[in-house]
Amino acid sequence: LLRGLTSLDLTYNALTGTIPTEIGALPAIVQLKLEGNQLSGRIPYCVFHCAAAAQIEVVSLFDNQLTGAIPTEVGLLTQLKQFWSFGNRMNCTLPTEVAVLSPSLFDTDDCDEVQDQ
Repeated sequence: LLRGLTSLDLTYNALTGTIPTEIGALPAIVQLKLEGNQLSGRIPYCVFHCAAAAQIEVVSLFDNQLTGAIPTEVGLLTQLKQFWSFGNRMNCTLPTEVAVLSPSLFDTDDCDEVQDQ
């Protein structure tokens, strides 16, 4: 149904709940923008775990209520140009699997300094 969708921009829509895992099934997605909502919970690893996810260039999740750590599967995003997760309650530590990507792609300012439980 949404096979040709390349950009999902749901910014500032007062969305609540968790990030739907079905986003990982969007085969052409290049930009995922969910900032400025009230999304909570962890970022689901399956959003970045499918073969199609390798083409994602922009992930913008800032100013939500997300917790936990950045999923290690983000390291699979070889085309990633920007990953914004500041303004959440997340662990700031980038997983070692993400080290293959440039740390300058990640803006995690203002996230919690605590280690993921």
